[in-house]
Amino acid sequence: MRGDDDVHPRCWSALTGDEQDEALDFRHRADRVRFVVARALLRRSLAAQWSLAPRVVAIDRDPEGRVVVTPPAARGPLFASVSHAGDWVAVAAAPVPVGIDVEAHAAVAADSALIAKVCSRREQRILRLLPSVPRGRYFTRLWTRKEAVVKATGHRRPELIDVSRPRVRGVASTTRWEVHDDRACGAGYELAWAAPTPVRLDVDVVSSP
Repeated sequence: MRGDDDVHPRCWSALTGDEQDEALDFRHRADRVRFVVARALLRRSLAAQWSLAPRVVAIDRDPEGRVVVTPPAARGPLFASVSHAGDWVAVAAAPVPVGIDVEAHAAVAADSALIAKVCSRREQRILRLLPSVPRGRYFTRLWTRKEAVVKATGHRRPELIDVSRPRVRGVASTTRWEVHDDRACGAGYELAWAAPTPVRLDVDVVSSP
């Protein structure tokens, strides 16, 4: 089977041989398409900043699992983050650690046990004041913001992170961070990105085929 039977040839050609092999290991077409589109979008976003061909960008992960890109000679480092939900794929790139997350409203259930487990006390107070439908949507927004912060910082205790405001509050390792919502994915989805301040951030969002 050829990978470009399922995805656009320009996406497929942006991947390295190892990435193409990894894509072909996916049993389900939807998973394969999301992987290829996400990796191609990541490579094209980074390559554009360095005027390189997408396939030659060196992509790795640091000990925290964050995407790290090895820069060409005499170029500064770039960090990146990738997320996908439904038909949407989002990529963020910056010269500092960054996190991005996209979630569908229906994919995150705002049950009381989960709220108590992952939300700060202030977030829990806000959620208790909301009717059930707005509560579910707002919880998805908080969840998406927290995922973006976790990806950016490597901090694994979401209940200690308060993302009810743009400036992240909580543990010392997150106090320099901000998290922002983005409406690029439209109704039914939440998209958020997190980075230390101040920072210049490039965000790309596409709908996968």
